[in-house]
Amino acid sequence: MLPSGKLIEVSLECHAYIGLASNSFDKFNKKYKAGTNRLLNKRPTVRGVAMNPIDHPHGGGEGKSTSGRSCVSP
Repeated sequence: MLPSGKLIEVSLECHAYIGLASNSFDKFNKKYKAGTNRLLNKRPTVRGVAMNPIDHPHGGGEGKSTSGRSCVSP
């Protein structure tokens, strides 16, 4: 059934979607506080430069510096 109320019959071999996307208004949802993403189980992304040398090839160094080797990111 379409949003207009019209009913259509579609073959079972058909591989197409009919209708609207379910999350088309998702871009209008505001995150009203800092912990909202954590409540939605979205973990923060940590930069490789901020890690230790054991954890990431870009890690380590004094302060906000480059790692000393060529970039290993894809």
